[in-house]
Amino acid sequence: MPDNVGNSQVVYQQQGIMLLFIDEQHFSRLAQKNPERLQQSISALKTAAGVSEQFDYFIKQFLNSRVFYGDRWPDYMASSLRFYVEGDGFDTPGFMTKYHVLTSDNHNVYRGFNYSKGDHALTISLADEIYTDELEFILPLPNTKHKKTRPDIIFKLPADAVTKSLSRGSD
Repeated sequence: MPDNVGNSQVVYQQQGIMLLFIDEQHFSRLAQKNPERLQQSISALKTAAGVSEQFDYFIKQFLNSRVFYGDRWPDYMASSLRFYVEGDGFDTPGFMTKYHVLTSDNHNVYRGFNYSKGDHALTISLADEIYTDELEFILPLPNTKHKKTRPDIIFKLPADAVTKSLSRGSD
């Protein structure tokens, strides 16, 4: 990935699904302190990840949500990770199946998710803790008419990306 996209990175690309981790802190700081560089960073990430034009709408919605949360934005960001989702194969498992977000000592810190298919946005909420290790994500996919069982989406997010994205500090 280019240098100007923070810790954003493609974390999963299989089964017709792509998950792109978004370093919200990086883009939030650009929007506040250096808006002229914001569009350059968005374009660089879009090109590097090879995402569709829907990504522009996703970013717009993300930046608008900062206005909605106002002064509570840093608190919201301190325990949530956001992903851009592309591809028709992704769907949430419903309320009967839980996602897992595991620390290095296998402690599950997952607290909930919000998926907006129209916005291509998956937000995963974590327990309010200080994270210094990589996190392993296990996201079960529901069965479909054509495939009775599908492999779980499994990926790891490096400690540096987790720490900086959830941090209220600087890049």
